[in-house]
Amino acid sequence: MAVSHGISKINGVVISNIAKTSGTLKANIWSLSGEQRQPSLFRSLINSGWASYSQGKNSASFTAVGSSSGRGFVYFANPNHTIGQTYNFNFTKDATDAGKTWTLAVSSNVTFDALGQLNGVALTSSAGAVNVSLVATNVPTGTAYIGINKANATSTDSITVTDLIVI
Repeated sequence: MAVSHGISKINGVVISNIAKTSGTLKANIWSLSGEQRQPSLFRSLINSGWASYSQGKNSASFTAVGSSSGRGFVYFANPNHTIGQTYNFNFTKDATDAGKTWTLAVSSNVTFDALGQLNGVALTSSAGAVNVSLVATNVPTGTAYIGINKANATSTDSITVTDLIVI
């Protein structure tokens, strides 16, 4: 009887003992063949209005530092939004200085302001896991912009988000 065996070692090292792939920890690999390992509505994030912005270990992790001359946004577009749709946000964040500076929001425009229809919820200042459901009752069917924004235009607070998933 023929038996099929897969590859068990790379350069003499057992595959289960390999901790990094191309310099990235195996546990932190966010995508395989261009697809995220966990389902999410976005593949990449757009950012604007920050004093500085840097991507973290993957396309869903970042650190943003507020500019004192305006609001900042990290978001993605969902062209398949329907009015009343629920969005579930899951991520980990570091402590932030002010609880009402940061908002999770769904909007009909990229500036998340009163000119568009908006639903949002303030993030607390504590660190740790964030699991929030947001119902977009005010955002009409069409393209919706979904993300995290700095609601205070003069705040220079920073935020670090790790492994943002929105479903």
